[in-house]
Order: sequence, then C-alpha cells, then structure tokens
Amino acid sequence: MAKQNRLQVSLLLFLLGCFISLVQANPLVLNAENIPKPFSAQYKIIKNGMTMGEVKLELQQHDAATWEYRSSVKAKGLAKFIVGSSKSYAVTHLRLHQGNIYPLLFEEINANSDGFKDQKIIFDWQAGRVQASYKAEHLDKPLPKNTFDNLSLQLSLMANAHRLPQVSLIYLANKRRLREYEIHRSEVLIKTALDGEVNSILLEQYRQNTNALEIRLWLDPQRHGLPLMFERYKDGELQFTAQLVASSLLQ
Repeated sequence: MAKQNRLQVSLLLFLLGCFISLVQANPLVLNAENIPKPFSAQYKIIKNGMTMGEVKLELQQHDAATWEYRSSVKAKGLAKFIVGSSKSYAVTHLRLHQGNIYPLLFEEINANSDGFKDQKIIFDWQAGRVQASYKAEHLDKPLPKNTFDNLSLQLSLMANAHRLPQVSLIYLANKRRLREYEIHRSEVLIKTALDGEVNSILLEQYRQNTNALEIRLWLDPQRHGLPLMFERYKDGELQFTAQLVASSLLQ
C-alpha cells in the first residue's frame, strides 16, 4: 500500500478558486537551497480547442533574504464562469528565517464584472490575522503559525515534488466547507509544444475514497518543478486545460 502523509491544508494547486489556503509546512519545506530560481511563465487557457484566457507567473528575488511571487489570471467570455472570475491577481512576499523561507504577507483579489462575487484574501503573518470577503460574507480570524498561502504552497510543491509520497491526504477549504482529498504522485512522459517529450511529475487531486478527479498538474523536475500543464475537472468532465507557452526557465 502506498505510503500516506497527512497534511492539514487548504490549497488550490494552481490558483483557481480557493477561498482560504493554509498548509502545515512539515513535508513541504522551502529554503534557499530548493526554492526555484527567479522565473516568469505564461500559460494559455484552452476550452474545446479555443484559447479563452491566460495565466502569468513571476518569481522575483530582491536580496539574499526576500522574494516576491506574483500570479495573474485573465479569462475571456464564458471562461470566466469556468475559471471563477474574469480577473485574478495575487502576490506573496517571502523571507528567509532560520534557514527556511516563510511567507510574510499574501494578497489575492478575484474580480467579476458584477462586483458582487468579488473575493479578497489577505494573510498577514506579522499581524497573525487572515481576512477574507466573498459576497456579503467577511472573515477575520487568527492566522495559524507554520502556514503557507497558495502561491508559496505552489513554490513548495515545485521544490519538493520529487520528495512527495505516492499518496498525500489533504484538507481543501473552499468558500463554504472543508473537504478531504488525496494527491496522487506519479512520473509520466508528457509531450509539450515547446520542449517535445519531457519526463514529468504528475500530481492528481481526488476526493478521498472516490474516483472524482478534480485537478491534474504536470511539473518539470529538471527545471525547478516548472508547471508544464494543468487540467481542471468537474463531475468527471474536463473543464479546461492550461498549457505553458513561454518561460524564462526554458531559455
């Protein structure tokens, strides 16, 4: 039976729709040795063969002890209903402390044309608070220690993908509830438009004890865990694919 590792977590593997993202840091240590080098990457969102939006990622290092990781998502037409917003912007600020890298401040805004379903999330580790708003609901509560937001979590997955067990149990929080999921890890050969065939690490997210696949994410272990492609599923059907179209790590 595959080794299982329990994480107390709420995560979105690739920036799309989680309300609160918290993860116990134990198996996902991020430090100066394994953090990806500064990079940028662009992805196209594809639905039924049509390009319906874009995702941009950028990691910057300001000095020996501070980093900043940004993401933006723009969806066109009907894609905004699938992705969950027409525009999304997020940034996390990270600092080296006692050998490991921890997030200090995270902000995320998911904007819709009507404004009513806009989401805003702020994690402030120095103040020890997490604040969020969605529709008419507001959240303000203590922020647990040893937690990551979804961007710093993504960096940790990139840095530690080769160390993850075959199956990890996670707790995923969305706008209304906490659910348990499994992350399955495997090594597969993937064909990419930019780089031909690549030996990748595939992470698949399932509802626990079911075959309800929700997310597939392919990482390139030879390029600091660079995300190559991801797919989002709902009720067993593929909702969209995001494919890498450019990255400084490919140069």
